[in-house]
Amino acid sequence: MKKTTLNGEWQLYYRVTGDEDYSTKEELESSNFDKVNATVPGNCELELSKAGILPSDLFFAQNIKKVDEYQMHEWYYVRDFFANEEQKTKRCELYFHGVDCFADYYLNGEKIGHSENALIAHAFDVTGKLKDKNTLIVHIKSTMLESHKYTSPVYSLAYANNCRIEFQTIRKPAHSFGWDIMPRCMTSGIWRDCEIRTYDDCEIDDCYITTMYINDDGSADVAFCWTLKCTKDLYIKGGARFYAKAVCGDSVIEKSTHISTNIGTLHMHIPNAKIWNVRGYGEPNVYDVKMSIRIGDEVLAERDDTFGIRKVELRRTDIADGVEGEFRFIVNGTPVFATGTNWVPLDAFHSRDRERAPKALKMMYDCGCNIVRVWGGSVYECDEFYDFCDRNGIMIWQDFCMACNFYPQEDRFYDVIKKEALFAVKRLRNHPSIALWSGDNECDDNYASENRNPDENKITREILRDVVLYNDLSRPYLPSSPYISGDLFKLFKNRKTDSQERASEAHLWGPRAYFKEPFYKKATCCFVSESGYHGCPSKKEIVKFISPDKVWSYKNNEEWNLHSTMDNVKNSARIDLMEKQVIQLFGFLPDNIDEYTLASQISQAEAKKYFIERMRINRPYAGGIIWWNLIDGWPEMSDAVVDYYYEPKLAYSYITRVQKPFVIMMGETESWGNRIVASNITSKAASGNYSIKDALTGEVLCEGEYSCPANENSVIGFLPVMYSDKKFLLIEWNDGEEKGFNHYVTGSVPMDFEKYKKFLPVIEKGIKWDGVELG
Repeated sequence: MKKTTLNGEWQLYYRVTGDEDYSTKEELESSNFDKVNATVPGNCELELSKAGILPSDLFFAQNIKKVDEYQMHEWYYVRDFFANEEQKTKRCELYFHGVDCFADYYLNGEKIGHSENALIAHAFDVTGKLKDKNTLIVHIKSTMLESHKYTSPVYSLAYANNCRIEFQTIRKPAHSFGWDIMPRCMTSGIWRDCEIRTYDDCEIDDCYITTMYINDDGSADVAFCWTLKCTKDLYIKGGARFYAKAVCGDSVIEKSTHISTNIGTLHMHIPNAKIWNVRGYGEPNVYDVKMSIRIGDEVLAERDDTFGIRKVELRRTDIADGVEGEFRFIVNGTPVFATGTNWVPLDAFHSRDRERAPKALKMMYDCGCNIVRVWGGSVYECDEFYDFCDRNGIMIWQDFCMACNFYPQEDRFYDVIKKEALFAVKRLRNHPSIALWSGDNECDDNYASENRNPDENKITREILRDVVLYNDLSRPYLPSSPYISGDLFKLFKNRKTDSQERASEAHLWGPRAYFKEPFYKKATCCFVSESGYHGCPSKKEIVKFISPDKVWSYKNNEEWNLHSTMDNVKNSARIDLMEKQVIQLFGFLPDNIDEYTLASQISQAEAKKYFIERMRINRPYAGGIIWWNLIDGWPEMSDAVVDYYYEPKLAYSYITRVQKPFVIMMGETESWGNRIVASNITSKAASGNYSIKDALTGEVLCEGEYSCPANENSVIGFLPVMYSDKKFLLIEWNDGEEKGFNHYVTGSVPMDFEKYKKFLPVIEKGIKWDGVELG
């Protein structure tokens, strides 16, 4: 297959949706359309911004609301292109990796296709239709108007609020309709690459590569399950063979098998196989494989791919009570403690995802994540995301793209979801980093909260389950996150507990009050897949997206409210919550923006640190935590630890320290003191010396030697502490090759803000904060 890009310069015609559809450029030129230059990949709204029709920065102040004015518009992308002789004579497709959302496609005035799903690719056969010069038109229709042709059963309507009902039937990112982390932004556009694909008479259409066995002698057995698209001549002629050559460093193996039909399997035995491991547990070895179809020395088709040799298991129970229960990943037979981030939209305009991804991925790696959850309210990520996780040993928890809703239980929608899921699974299943398919985000919780049994959801209990079961042998499936099974729902229905309290895996949000209160401290789940805490961006970041006269104060401030809430409404709930979290921790409210933002970031940093440490200390009962979240998709006051402009908040540094493979932590105060706990999430034992001192006076309070087995915790000491103590402790260790440190603040709230400002430079070397004297 050969690809010829259609990215680059297009023309974009637009207007409020009319009564006629147009199939030629001449018709568009003679009608009442406005026109701007456009770039593909792109978004229509960004093109209007570049042209000066919309504001140049759609994220500044309240500019994002102006996008709403174009919800009822239709858009025509138009470009001319030339076709070569091969494209005119061979089997040929126009291939669009992402179009948002309802679209008709015209080639030289002829309609060639239609699409209604922004989350997957769409291909249109144009064999024999290309000329020397061609005109391609993509007519993108108003999502809001097109959605009117679909309805939902009253079962779905009755329990959903209006902003959720809007996207029940529409397959575009759910956050586009407004979320607590993203603005309402009804995007349109050709948001991913598009190209001409030209095929030879014989192609390797697909090849699923899966690990069958990892053997005790260090070898492995891998299966290549291939599907061909070839003319009948290949089979009539005979003698064709399927070849695969896999290479990973000095591990090189090549094998072939006879081709008798369009499908088949090649079984490859690999001696001294290089295994893909999770970060910290070994090397994340990835094999590059070249596949080909040959008759003798003649190569008829080739295909390149990658794969990893590994086995992954999700060992879990439905219910957990704090003593009995389990939710953990087992990779290559080894229990892995998972610690990482939720991955939310990188941008409200997804055409910018790819350019934002490299920096965000590096920040994810640098803070020590070994797992990332692709949240179901967004999109299936770009190829670079999955490749990065493969090469760096980061497990991926992949939600299917559904979130917080009662999706239609009807045959039409079942077919739509099945097609989408098949595409996603086949596209991504060769990535060794993907450890889990999850049916959705919080839909079970929606059902249970309305006293409906989540097992009534056929989409996640049957449709998606079967897509994974029959198309991917190498990883588990979880119906929802959090998953509320029939047994757990019975507890909820009988009002003995809320829907998540006894779940083995939970989203710990709750009241979002003091981060050490019982809701968090006594949670019985074995795995936390969402938990966050607010942190205000610093002033130097706020001025980038808030009008000068609105920067301070946040009280009754419509711009602060907009940049913190759902659906572009004037609501101060999250701003009020952030304020209360500051007062809770320090017992007062700073009266200036510099000290307020610092206090808020300290509050967030201590909370996130505690959430991670609590789960690490609770090993082996606890299997991991995926905190919320790494980076914002637009400028806002949020739970993210990195703002939209890539500026880390204080929490990023704290998280980086407590996600290191080896760390020494303090348990919480009880029985006149605190346990000192060493936590090792690597495949090697750890030993060395440690000390704990008062960071402000330098007094050494405790010191000694530590020893911690591979992949275990060890209690290495006990420090007498009273609740009345108000100390800032510095924990340091040295294993002979590398030094590490952590900190702990003793006593009950409130913390002393003035002392914290003196303490901060001890753990954050060189830190400066505009308008605040530190140290």
